[in-house]
Amino acid sequence: MLPPLSRFGRALGTLVIAACLALLATFAYDHLVHPTPRSAPFALRLLLALGLVAGPAWLLLARFRVTRLRLVPWLALAASLTLFFTWLAKDESRLAHETDHPQLRSDFTEAAATHALVLRYSKNVPGSLHDSVPPTELRFPALSAEPPVRDAWLAYLETHRDAIHARWEEIAPLRAWFDELAAAPALADLTTAPSDPIPAFGPLRVVSQTASAQAALLALDGHRAEAVALLLPVFSAGQKLEVHARTLLRRMVAIVIQGQALATLTFVLDQGDIDSATRARLAEALRPHQDPAEGARLLLLSEYALSSRLIQSLSRASLATTLDYAQADAASGPSHPAARFFFNPVATANQLGDLMHAGAEAAARRDHEEMRRIGAEAEALASSTRRASKNIGGRLLIAMVMPAFSKVTERYWQVHDERLALLARL
Repeated sequence: MLPPLSRFGRALGTLVIAACLALLATFAYDHLVHPTPRSAPFALRLLLALGLVAGPAWLLLARFRVTRLRLVPWLALAASLTLFFTWLAKDESRLAHETDHPQLRSDFTEAAATHALVLRYSKNVPGSLHDSVPPTELRFPALSAEPPVRDAWLAYLETHRDAIHARWEEIAPLRAWFDELAAAPALADLTTAPSDPIPAFGPLRVVSQTASAQAALLALDGHRAEAVALLLPVFSAGQKLEVHARTLLRRMVAIVIQGQALATLTFVLDQGDIDSATRARLAEALRPHQDPAEGARLLLLSEYALSSRLIQSLSRASLATTLDYAQADAASGPSHPAARFFFNPVATANQLGDLMHAGAEAAARRDHEEMRRIGAEAEALASSTRRASKNIGGRLLIAMVMPAFSKVTERYWQVHDERLALLARL
């Protein structure tokens, strides 16, 4: 009979071994049931699972039976733990998806100049004019074809007619900026890192909303051709901001600008006919300059390029201490040795790419239900039932960086339908 202290120590040791077995079995089960697309075949995964649990299971059984081979079960446990940590740290060998989509390269001659033009009123840009935008107390309500919404918008315009005219004159430099954006053959986006400056929404919204209000007042006064001419540069600038955009945010801003202009153009046409020359100019502007399905794909694929770069930069920085993108992008050297057991950067980039490319194809098909399913799949990577899994840090990161693309693509196709409907009226 062992002394009480020895019995307690033996029982505690047995509990630790049992906990180790449970942990390894949970990881093995997850790898069998939830394999990634590039996981090994089931037979090899089953062998790995058996190898993970064999050592602690053998040692646990040895605690309850007398054996002469006392050292062998401990060696088996060491082998299982070595296999476990080797497997956790093993990353995929290469990136599975193209991170530099041809349409996102902005490799035309005027790229640098037009990129600087887009950022003229952005924050954190040398020589930025962002702070020169005059403030205003005007707060424009939303505009849509729904009668209550449109009536509220019209009432606001009539109440603030003089303030809107004054604001239109006040933002003459911003209007000139939009004219330059619209006149450029294409607007480049040379963003290469999440820390790079992006177009500020505020100045873009100022022009879009004020132009919408000014054009509506012109149309109400019978100057419909002048109203259309005023809105065309706004719509053109919004369209060109989208084509080469390398960030989802810039694409969303471009869609908002186009949607505002289209809603106002529809309102202008509701007030009466326009002359044939104006009709021809408007029809030319409304014809899509990009395959709509490809534009829907790029909503996701543009985001993958930067997300993949961020993931690779995090592999060179300490996940525990890197709090901003700029620091991560500039980091060099290996991360903390323990990080490799929780974060496999190439596998993370590939799994994110799988989700985004699948979402891109669903967006091109206008399959919003499939996009919502993919979004739910990304969120499930962070669920409590998946915490004991390989690359848990990467899974949590994917769940955090994967936007709600279904809402964005729904709005994208809504704006496209509004464009086609307006074009059909002409």
